[in-house]
Order: sequence, then C-alpha cells, then structure tokens
Amino acid sequence: MRAGGASGRDSRGLWLALFGVLLAALGVVAALGPLAGARGPLFGAWMVGQAAWLIAFARAERAPIGAKTVFAGALLLRLVALASDARLSDDVYRYVWEGRLLADGRSPWAASPDSSTFAAERAHDPELFERINHREVSAAYPPLYLAANAGVASASELLPSAWFESSLARSVFAFRLAATCADLLVVAALLALCRQRGRPSAAALAWAWSPLVALEFAGAAHMDALALALWLGGLAWLGARANALGGWASVGLAGSLKFLPFVSAAFGARASGSLRPLASAATIAAATLAIFASVDEGARGVFGGLAEYSFRWETPNLAHRFVEGLFARFTAFDEGWSDPRRLARGVLLAAWLGWGAWLLARRVEPVSAAGRMVGAFLVLTPTLHPWYAVWILPFLALEPRRSWAVLLALLPLAYWPLAEWQAEGAWREPWWLWPALALPFFALRVREARGERP
Repeated sequence: MRAGGASGRDSRGLWLALFGVLLAALGVVAALGPLAGARGPLFGAWMVGQAAWLIAFARAERAPIGAKTVFAGALLLRLVALASDARLSDDVYRYVWEGRLLADGRSPWAASPDSSTFAAERAHDPELFERINHREVSAAYPPLYLAANAGVASASELLPSAWFESSLARSVFAFRLAATCADLLVVAALLALCRQRGRPSAAALAWAWSPLVALEFAGAAHMDALALALWLGGLAWLGARANALGGWASVGLAGSLKFLPFVSAAFGARASGSLRPLASAATIAAATLAIFASVDEGARGVFGGLAEYSFRWETPNLAHRFVEGLFARFTAFDEGWSDPRRLARGVLLAAWLGWGAWLLARRVEPVSAAGRMVGAFLVLTPTLHPWYAVWILPFLALEPRRSWAVLLALLPLAYWPLAEWQAEGAWREPWWLWPALALPFFALRVREARGERP
C-alpha cells in the first residue's frame, strides 16, 4: 500500500506545528553538541524530529504548501544543522586531507595517510592527521569525487581566516557549506521531478524536511549530495527533453562521483532504444580519468583503498549479515577467495545485478527503476551508512512507500554505538538494533508487495 492519496487539505496550522516541531527538535540536537556527551537527550530530540517528519511524509498529499514553502523550510533546517556539532562522522577530515593532496598535485591513491610518503604533510597539519579515520588506508573515492574535494579545499582559503580558530576549522566549514549547497540543489531538482511527474510539491519534503538529511550533509559534510544532485538534475533534464545529451552528461557526472547513478544509463538505453545514454556515461567516466594526469604518481594504487573498503567495511545492515553468517559455517575468515565476506559480497552483488536484469526485461521506466535499484542496494549492502540510506528519499517522494519511510525515520538509531566507538575504538552493536530497524521495514515491505500484485 502506498502512502498518501487521501482527499481534502490539512489546515495550515497543523503544518506550521509540524514544521515547528522539526525545527525545534533539530535546534535541540544542535544545542546539545557532540553525541558522545549527550547520547540520551540527543537521540530523544532527534527521534521527536524524525516522528514529525514521518507524519509530514504520510500527509504530504494533503499539505497546503507549495514549492517555495518546501524550499524555505529546507533552507531553515540546513541553517540550524550548520550550527550543530553532533560529530556523527569524521569522514570530513579525510575529505580535507585528500582534497588538499590532490590540489597540490599529490596522489591520495598512491599511499595511505600514515605512510612515509606524506611525512611532510603530517608535520604541516598534525591535528588534521590525528583526526583522519583509518589512516592506514589510501583513498577509495573515484577521481572526480576527489577533484570536487580538491576544489572545496582550495576554495576554503577564500573564507576569512579571522572567523575560524584554525585553518582546519575553516576547511571543515567549507566542506559543510559545499555539502549544504549540493543538498539544496537536490531539493530543487526533486521539486522539478515532482512537477514533471504529477506529484505535489509537498512530496519533496521526503528529502527537504528530513532531519537526518540535514545532519548528514549540512552537519557532517558528506559530499554524496553532489552526486545525487547531478543524478536527479539529469533525470529532470531528461524529463523535460527526452534523451537530451546534457541530461545524460549530468547522469554520467553523477556516476563518476558515486557509481550507483550509472544504472540510469542502462535503463535509459533500454527505454529509448538508443546507445546515447551508455555512450554519454562511458565518455564522461573516461574523461574523468584525465584527473590522474594532474598527479605525479598517476593512477598508481587507485584500487587499493577501494578494495580494502569493499572487502572489510561493515556497519548495521539488513541482509548481508545473514548471508555472511551462512558462509561462515563452512569457510574460514582467511582473506582468500572463500572468505565468507568475499562470498557474501559476491552472491549479493549477483542478486543485485539479477534484480536489475529483471527490471530491464520488464522495461521498467528509468526513474522508477533508479529508485528500485537504490532500494535493492540498501537492502543488500554490507555498509548501510545513514548517509547512504537517504539516497532512497527522493524516489520516495515520487513513489511513496511506508516501509522505507519508517526505516528512514528509525535509522538515526544506527548511530547508537557511535559513542563507544569514538571513546574506545570498539563498535558494539546492541542486540535490539537490527530488530528495531529491520523488522518493521520487512513487515511493511512484504505487505506492500502483496498489495502491488496485479
């Protein structure tokens, strides 16, 4: 069963109250500071905001608000999140490190931050080095992603140094500001898609008014929002002009930042009967390889960090743990070809590709197919980071699903073990976390699937 669809309009007072709760809850999160020092109160306030968001999502069809109100609300929430310091992630320090290296013509792929290669860089900014996570692992991001980081790192020097306590604080704020701008571009692109596809502007609040989204991008500076903005922008462009070269170029740029948007090229080629989508994506991806020419080491080590990440990283996930556990009954964790981690990833990747092939065979419309491929990825991935999970939200605005909305409303709970991780370096997932996240999701998803049968 899909959310929404009821007739009639809610009162403006109800929506003012809902947004007031969202804004107040996010304000409390911002005022409390780091999660590690106020886990209980911070989660309490955050989950109140998530509940208000879930109610707003469920009632979006009745909302007496337009695109300007949705965007203005999104902007206010991002301004509050920019003032927050929940410290949900330390990835931004790696963005700064790798961005500075690439801007200086050094390769972040060729060696890890703790290698002797970068002794001078460590000495120049020891505070930055100490804050980088997994200092023994080299860069895992594709070249265009790091080129964007290099651009932000360089642009940070334009900010007045007197406003910040250190050059590192200035760089971190620049990344948060860049992520916020990209996040707001997602809102704009999503509003355009809603208009094209006959959805109310209020549906875009699935992304625009999500406290989780605001804290992941304006708060934690994850640069995924740039890839998503280009992806949705490209899809909106293609919605206005079918098979437009610029639209496919935008999708290709998005895929060159984060690989997932490349799926749209396959579905676009199938829908249009043209190779233009695939050719455009491949050309853009190939062109981004020229970035390697800007560093002395070229492409050396480009797959080292990515291989390490894809093999070892695991966070609270929905399905992977059970597939890996099944293989662990029969094979050892020896890092060989039969390592349960490798086997589980291989099987689940095959399942994801099989799902894509099935959607292609059924000629599922490209935007709908993109949402379904994102959803399948989130179910099967070993690393369900919250900033990965929010990729489903724009597609929920276009095709609402209560199952995903409930999961995203509960997903801040995935950060519960973070306080121990930051204090002790040990990630201890409480017994209740997987049931709290997964059981409502799967129960609702099964119910929806039954209701969607022809």
